[in-house]
Amino acid sequence: LYEGRRWVVFFQDTNGLFLKTILATLGVSAELGFAMNSIAVPRRAKDAMGGIAKLTRPDGSSLTMNVEYNQLDPLLRATSYPDGDAPDETGFSPFPGNMNSLVLAMDSYLPTLERTSGIIAEFVNPKYADATRTAFKSSTRLECMMQDFPKELPADAKVGFTMFDTWCSYSPVKNSPASAMQKFKDGNHPQSGTTGETDLFAANCRILRLAGAQVEAPSKRTFNGIDVDLEALVVWSPQWAVSFGEVRARLPAPARVAVSQ
Repeated sequence: LYEGRRWVVFFQDTNGLFLKTILATLGVSAELGFAMNSIAVPRRAKDAMGGIAKLTRPDGSSLTMNVEYNQLDPLLRATSYPDGDAPDETGFSPFPGNMNSLVLAMDSYLPTLERTSGIIAEFVNPKYADATRTAFKSSTRLECMMQDFPKELPADAKVGFTMFDTWCSYSPVKNSPASAMQKFKDGNHPQSGTTGETDLFAANCRILRLAGAQVEAPSKRTFNGIDVDLEALVVWSPQWAVSFGEVRARLPAPARVAVSQ
């Protein structure tokens, strides 16, 4: 803050697609004056991903923040959603998925850190081995989450979220090859090294197509037991472009650009 910096960004370092969202999120934060802005994606009901919700207290005051997936359904059933975490007419949960990437305004972040000494309330989130909930998948431990930071902000602080399509923002690498293959067989996104890489190629190729370039169609491939549509292996550095506008500026004659497999 003393150096003139206005924002601090926290992100989940296994999600490379996050970098495509940061400039737009910073712009939203600056335009709307958010003390905290969570980057979000559409979320399937009951997905193991926290949901962004507006929590209203009996006195009418409210708090916009992440609610962990293991707490969201019982909270909704106990309040105004008798069906709990259920899809709406869009097919998604009405509560956007929190991808653990945050933009905080320094002028409220620093005073809050000084007042709280950086202490966030702890909780226990047991990970069960299966649906019987009789054995733990891993040792249960005390946790605290950066996403709970809004609880410590002043009552008049503005907190919100910015939601992006999943294809351009969220493909974390969080599962082992064996776990990822099982998720794929169950019809879920594997969220593995395989998809973290292939989804990045797919996003880059889609951006090029949106800019007007001709990109060859993907091919069907299988890696680690996971079927993917493998796009051309397109990557670029931040020096080349960090936004869609910059990609378009790099391609003044996009119809003359062709990318093959």
